[in-house]
Amino acid sequence: MASLDSTESILIDVYFMVPTSELKLSFDSPETAAAYQQTNKEARIFKRDPKSVVLPKPEGLEYLREARSGLVVGFTKARSAKEWSDQIAIGAVYPDGDPPSKEVRIKRQWNPQKLDEKLSRTTSPERQKPLPMPPPTVPPPPVRERPDAREKSNLKATGSSNSIMKPRDILKMLNISGKLGKG
Repeated sequence: MASLDSTESILIDVYFMVPTSELKLSFDSPETAAAYQQTNKEARIFKRDPKSVVLPKPEGLEYLREARSGLVVGFTKARSAKEWSDQIAIGAVYPDGDPPSKEVRIKRQWNPQKLDEKLSRTTSPERQKPLPMPPPTVPPPPVRERPDAREKSNLKATGSSNSIMKPRDILKMLNISGKLGKG
């Protein structure tokens, strides 16, 4: 996603495509559209429009209406509204109350972090604080195919072909001083 400060928001445009009877959600970036597709397996992304996802016409759809905060999708049954709201991840039964509503609102304006939460992804790198650097590690000794001259003389002196080294010997070989703790 593009870099956003905390006062900016992401807009989601929602369209109903009459010829195909499908809903189209347009996001701010192809990455956001792809993240949405991961939460809703019915969502399709077309190569010609990678910022948008297309959803099939929901079962029980009765009407669509514009609201100040987004699009409201009306259903014939409250149960259909609840199921579709759960499936699309970015919709909410509107208003939520008793008796249960038959309408789902798809909010148009989103806080970037809230949208990331809905899409079950971590906050994008542009909005994350940098992680601290991990402490430096001691590199392992280089792996050699054949023993060098010093190792050959050690093998002859001990009469052993065992190439397992003790941690103390590894530290000496790497010229690292210090005591080994027992762990």
